[in-house]
Amino acid sequence: MKKLVFSLIVAVVLVWNGNTVFAKGGGQGSGAGASEKKDKPVKEREREKGNEDKQKGKEKEKEKPGAGRDANDSKGKSGKEQDKEKDSAKGAEHQQQLKAIEQQMEHEETKHLERVARLERMKELAGEEKKTDMTGRVDKLMEKEKGRYEHKQQKIEEKRQKIVQSIKETPSGADKGKAEADKPSKGKEKTDYKAKAGKEITKKNIDKELAKTEKEIEQETAEKKQP
Repeated sequence: MKKLVFSLIVAVVLVWNGNTVFAKGGGQGSGAGASEKKDKPVKEREREKGNEDKQKGKEKEKEKPGAGRDANDSKGKSGKEQDKEKDSAKGAEHQQQLKAIEQQMEHEETKHLERVARLERMKELAGEEKKTDMTGRVDKLMEKEKGRYEHKQQKIEEKRQKIVQSIKETPSGADKGKAEADKPSKGKEKTDYKAKAGKEITKKNIDKELAKTEKEIEQETAEKKQP
């Protein structure tokens, strides 16, 4: 009986010592791992931390909606939209230029018709007064006015043709159809300039009006000769 009790006591003591040794060994191992981690250089630890952060960033980027969409494709669509906007802006600019050209042509035509009517009135009055010298002056001014007007209209038409050509070269198909439609109308109604000239020019002021018209035509004829 005493032997049995003694054996049990010895067994308990051995088990107790074994657990104690195991616990100490585990603690030493953990301490060694921590010590080893502390012993690593600072730069190496920072590098490892940076790699971990990059990996986390990649994982978050993959989780974003539409992350797999092709970026180049979206840029391509944006470029096409920008091209369309540019074409539209060019088309609007061309139409404004054509409108300005048309107004300029109408202005020159109105001035020419009014001036011719006034010269014809002066010639009529000079004939009644039998002023042959004045009649000769009026004829020369009529020829100069005709040449001035034709030259001016030719220059304006050249500008208009350049704008029309630019419209045709624009990728926007809508502008091509408008090029010919924007030609100046030749069938517009005219004011009766002859009746107006008959009221404004009389035998009393014919010398003054002739001198004024002559000065205007000479000045504008000289301008057309400039490059």
